Amino acid sequence: MSDDELRAVVARLIESNGKEFKRVMPLAAKETKGRANGARVQQIVREMIQ
Repeated sequence: MSDDELRAVVARLIESNGKEFKRVMPLAAKETKGRANGARVQQIVREMIQ
């Protein structure tokens, strides 16, 4: 999964769930499971919620 695809998923999750890491990260991890590195997902979520 490319960074652009990952950012699109995270942006959608932030839009529907707010900018709270504890709410967005589990959803992002579940949605990208097996398609993206968990550490990379975490980094992008942290970057985008600031």
